[in-house]
Amino acid sequence: MNKSIWFFDSKNTKVYSTDRKKAEIIVIGAGLTGLLTAWQLCQEGRDVLVLEAREIGSGTSGYTTGKITSQHSIIYQNLIDDFGYDKAKLYADSNQWAVQAFIDLINKEGINCHLHEHPAYIYTDDDINILNKENEAALSLGLPSSMEPVSISQNKALCFRSQAQFHPRQFMSALADKIISRGSAIAEHKRIIDFNEDNKKCVIKTKNESYESDYIVIATLFPIQDHLFYAMRLKPVLHHAIAYSYEKKEFDGMFIGEKGFSFRYYEDYLIVVGADIAMGDNDEIYQKLDYKARKKFSVKEIKTHWSAHDLQSPDIIPFIGPYHPGVKRIFTATGFEAWGISHAMVASKIISDLIAGRNNSWASLYSPTRTNKVLPAMIERSQVALKSIIKKGKRCTHMGCGLVFNNADRTYDCPCHGSRFDEEGNILWGPAVKKIKG
Repeated sequence: MNKSIWFFDSKNTKVYSTDRKKAEIIVIGAGLTGLLTAWQLCQEGRDVLVLEAREIGSGTSGYTTGKITSQHSIIYQNLIDDFGYDKAKLYADSNQWAVQAFIDLINKEGINCHLHEHPAYIYTDDDINILNKENEAALSLGLPSSMEPVSISQNKALCFRSQAQFHPRQFMSALADKIISRGSAIAEHKRIIDFNEDNKKCVIKTKNESYESDYIVIATLFPIQDHLFYAMRLKPVLHHAIAYSYEKKEFDGMFIGEKGFSFRYYEDYLIVVGADIAMGDNDEIYQKLDYKARKKFSVKEIKTHWSAHDLQSPDIIPFIGPYHPGVKRIFTATGFEAWGISHAMVASKIISDLIAGRNNSWASLYSPTRTNKVLPAMIERSQVALKSIIKKGKRCTHMGCGLVFNNADRTYDCPCHGSRFDEEGNILWGPAVKKIKG
């Protein structure tokens, strides 16, 4: 599978390892959510150990567009309609707080990660009324929204000021070093295969090692070792991206189309991203995305192309909080869909507050135990699983679903829960913890 643009100019030769087998809090996963949560906890004087199955930033966090924004496409009018003003306000406040928290963290700690503050836009070439309604909703929630003329469309676009973009892998590498400088530890190439809690401690196991902690934070995109609670509610989707060299710069800021086509510049490259597609549906996806990009922009050569998978919750709000009903020492964050950067920061705040026993006004909105729209999601996921299970061929080691070979990325993808494997059967992304055979 191809690497994203963020791997080309951030050659990370450092290897993170430690002999430690105990910590007050063990964070599983060294993407944005895991590292930001570890950082928040370190700031409070907590002893943290981060365990990563591969390398820092090698999962979905290293394959994002690097947009730090509370503008999550057309969402705020829908949130008000579905949840009411008060809950929509919590979502808006938490994500706009996250944008500023990123900017403040990067500036305060002097992190060199190509941070640039830019406006974020939603545009449409069709009926502008949907953007006018979204603008009204966003303004009512206190977001920095307005309707502005743009060069890439004949219509005005919905604009959020005070947003930003950065280089996610450079940020994660720098943050990892700062976590270690605070006395905590990180260990790469530690794939967790089991964990549990009792009244006194948590035990985490790899193939050959065992770890102990007071708390566990699962920051692995899909919560590993889950076979029901999240598996029946989360839908895996793919995003495909292409980075081009370009002839001339044709716009300023960060854009997403009302139908999901997203683009922004990074240094000498234009990054374009397509809309969500279901896992396993990838027929000529890069060719289609390339056609759309060349039709709209003056681009030259393709530097690289890549894909990343995300998870959709039934009601479009992530699950952040206790791993399962009844557990007291294990926490998770998942279901970010395409907006994992701001939600990673939100998750770090909610989880650190829950561990400390502090009240967090956002926690109830993101609670994993909520049941909004769960039944239709469970029916839909069951149908996908049944169709997949009767399929012949290679099987996912997570729950036995039939794998789909992705010709575009040369990977085996699980349409049920999002595990991905390379052509040799090695795990690229979980929730699977074992390679496929044969």
